[in-house]
Amino acid sequence: MLPHPPDGSRHHLDLVAKLKIRQDPDAVPILDASGEKAKECFAVIHLEIESSQSKTSIMERLPTYYIHLRNRTKLPVLPIIIFLNRGGEVDGKGHGTMEHRDTLFGLEIQVMRFLYVALKGLKALEYMEKDNLLAVALTALMNIPEESIAWVGAEALRKISQAPLLTHERFLLGECVRAYLPMGPEHRAEYDKLLATETFIGVKAMNKTIYEEGIEEGMERELLDFAVNVLEDRFGPMPAKILADLKSRSRQELRSMITNSFRITSLEELDFAGLK
Repeated sequence: MLPHPPDGSRHHLDLVAKLKIRQDPDAVPILDASGEKAKECFAVIHLEIESSQSKTSIMERLPTYYIHLRNRTKLPVLPIIIFLNRGGEVDGKGHGTMEHRDTLFGLEIQVMRFLYVALKGLKALEYMEKDNLLAVALTALMNIPEESIAWVGAEALRKISQAPLLTHERFLLGECVRAYLPMGPEHRAEYDKLLATETFIGVKAMNKTIYEEGIEEGMERELLDFAVNVLEDRFGPMPAKILADLKSRSRQELRSMITNSFRITSLEELDFAGLK
């Protein structure tokens, strides 16, 4: 985001998505600009991840982000903040609504409301029972009773190992558990004992598989995404045929295309099957 181009500050928003709204037939209908019931409605979801390492408060930045997205998209914008390291001190709960108020001379000029989730304020054992695998993976960042830390780690990985996921999805969810679970030496010993039991027999195999296959697949996807970004920065959106061609290329070919893209003036100078 460049709020004051060309020389102003740059801001990186964590995740912005335009989503179609599913209208409830029993609710008040959403109207279009002419006052008729809208056939299709969209909204923008803006998600920010806030950690203790953040250099500035999200409260300072969120109104600017909102105004920029609202003006740019002309759509309703719903901000959501995920606090990684804060719990009940946010609002006494693990999730809900927060407000940011601007006042001057006692006059309340602007009130901005947004949703939040404070992971440390959520009870890991409750979310471990849910079917949502993202919630299961994020239990590693939630409030876990000391005596349950090893079990939560093992059980989260067991659920992820048995889910119908793509390799890179299983790898990312598993890495979330392994990276953030607050496991000390005493928990590690209990964790290893759990993995040796029949209940968790599939977790060890998954750990080896997703590390080897997940890292490999993840590197290929990152290189492909980087190649597409570089080419689109130089030449604009890629035609579908070229995107399909890029996906079939080896790592060496992708690296070569990235390197050569800085030396050419058109896509025709690269060896794309889609341009022949």
